[in-house]
Amino acid sequence: MENTANKAAINSVRESATREVDARGTHWPAEFFAEGIDYTFHAFAGNLAHARRSPARNEVFVWLLRNDWQLVSSMTGRNGLSMSERKRMKNSRNTAAGRQFGVQRASLRMVTSRALCCEPGEVQLEETPRGVCFASTPDSAGKRSITADVVSAGAWLLIAVSVGELAVGVAGPLIDNTNAGDTTRASFSLLDAQQQARELSLTRACAENPGWRTLDIPLPGDLRGAVACDHLTTAVTAFGWRR
Repeated sequence: MENTANKAAINSVRESATREVDARGTHWPAEFFAEGIDYTFHAFAGNLAHARRSPARNEVFVWLLRNDWQLVSSMTGRNGLSMSERKRMKNSRNTAAGRQFGVQRASLRMVTSRALCCEPGEVQLEETPRGVCFASTPDSAGKRSITADVVSAGAWLLIAVSVGELAVGVAGPLIDNTNAGDTTRASFSLLDAQQQARELSLTRACAENPGWRTLDIPLPGDLRGAVACDHLTTAVTAFGWRR
């Protein structure tokens, strides 16, 4: 019994050391590694092989991108947006809101097109009332579907993609959690922000099923993120956190 306990303690120390090594060279602090999940990190690279595949059954892709119209448009171009998306962008309540929608939607198309191995303009996006999108390829290309969600986090965009259902939550000073112009101004600790991000992700997922789980996602500065998933997650592939 004692030998078993000693082995468990040694394995725990080794695992902690491995996590510390894995965290080096990234902006993903060691405390954000969840037990039982394998993490893989890539710098943002649009056309490399690791960015050109769909997530595995129990895998979640997360992307951290600059919330920048010029950056996104240079990578995807306005041609990636559908006619209805361009119209929605043009008819927004103001220029800033229209541009924000355009950045989010163009980024979502860029990410999902890589996961589905097609062009951004070929992705068929079906938006749910809560803002999460189901992305799929055209029937002629052999129907493949994934779930994707994007939330603005100040100067950043947090995007999550999975074959199962999911939703993203972000908390921090002056973050619009509803995409309706409302902001959270109350001061709170980073622990409070992380808990709020979890709750927001579950709320956006409409998760009444107790089987939903949340993953904590580190974000720059005072921001904290979370992804709620309806399935067990054993792997996270992260783009944009590598230094």
